[in-house]
Amino acid sequence: MNKDFAMEHRLDKVEERQPQKIKSPLSLADLARRSFVRDLAMVGRASVQQELEQIPFGIMVQILEDMCEYGNLSGDQRKILCQPEVCSRILRYYSHLRSKLIKLFQAMEIMKQNTVSSMVENLRITAEKSAPLEDCHLLGYDGTLQLGSFLVEAGWYEEACVVLEVTLQQSNGRPLHMLQALQPKLIAETITYKHDKAAQTSSAIQSLVASNQLSKSLEISINLAQSIYHYERCEFQPSYEYAITAFRRLDEQECSKAQFVDVFRQLSKCCISRNHLDHGRILIIEAVSRAWYATNAPSPIYASTLEDYAIYLLSMNAVEDSVSVYGEAQRIHTQLYGYYNLYQTVTQSNLRYSLYMRTYVYKNLQIADQYLEYAITCSEQVNHGDPRILAAVRGVRPLQASDRARFGDERSPQQLDEYEKVTPPMAIEEVWRVFDAIKVKA
Repeated sequence: MNKDFAMEHRLDKVEERQPQKIKSPLSLADLARRSFVRDLAMVGRASVQQELEQIPFGIMVQILEDMCEYGNLSGDQRKILCQPEVCSRILRYYSHLRSKLIKLFQAMEIMKQNTVSSMVENLRITAEKSAPLEDCHLLGYDGTLQLGSFLVEAGWYEEACVVLEVTLQQSNGRPLHMLQALQPKLIAETITYKHDKAAQTSSAIQSLVASNQLSKSLEISINLAQSIYHYERCEFQPSYEYAITAFRRLDEQECSKAQFVDVFRQLSKCCISRNHLDHGRILIIEAVSRAWYATNAPSPIYASTLEDYAIYLLSMNAVEDSVSVYGEAQRIHTQLYGYYNLYQTVTQSNLRYSLYMRTYVYKNLQIADQYLEYAITCSEQVNHGDPRILAAVRGVRPLQASDRARFGDERSPQQLDEYEKVTPPMAIEEVWRVFDAIKVKA
């Protein structure tokens, strides 16, 4: 492995020492803000919520983040964050603060404050009492769709299902609006093992797709969701068919950077399950490249794509490279979220990776299957109230089934790939050309 990997994209590289500059006004503003928060924590006031709500909104969010250092202020934070309008406003008008919102929600959970669940319950109650709101309203169709999609991306799948159900009510039966809500809802229901509901959602999507003209971006998102639905059920052939359809429809002009990354990641998994290793390899490398060059800096999507790359390398028996890549992904998560990321890391990525690693040590895949099912059963008994932990451990099932599809009953000890340094991404036409040029080995 390239030993410089761990430093390759770090922001803390050793650089040539620059002359010291005078502190910027922004630094003084930070000090003033932190002093204000410290005063709140030490003196204590009954009107904290009212005071914060009078501060410019963007600064208020930063103050809420600073308040995480003081446990006695968590109740005041919770009062504000339990308001769905606040969360919706951050997502709509302050998209650069999305990571701070995740950080705040995680901090609340560490302090045993069910902020996300309470916020979603408040949204549900408001929706029941109100007639369908206008799309532009913070709790109308656009706002609830954005909030529900955000919760899916951030890993609050159970709560996302509730929000997206409200979104469907706000859609007023408009087919395209319903499809936009059903797409993330299918993913959330699939990951939380709501089999019957996910099957109904999948069927509803198929019916709506058959009778409506979709934009290219929405069509790709729908195919991606259907691919994830079948992949998590270990139905690899239909999963591949949906993923390859999404792949062929990608368009540099109409699709977001994140959409490219998500399609490449999903199709790579599907190719590996079919033992099309060269196809899977080129796609996961291109996903990592696109995720990095989308921002040229560590980001949540880059970290999560590195986690997929680490799992891919482990499935290729490149253990040392896999551990190094995974370690880099976790370093980025820590850089983005600090120690508040502990809960999300444990419940989503660390747990899934570590369990897959433990099944990997068994050369006999029948024994590995038995161990996996035993581990999942134990987790269901101990963590039955935490859907994210259950989603993480159950997510190893398709990885293990993919290995069984490739190897049969016994894992091959041969190392099939190694870490490859990130290079600039190819144009989609070039990716198609390379993908099609690879011959499938018999």
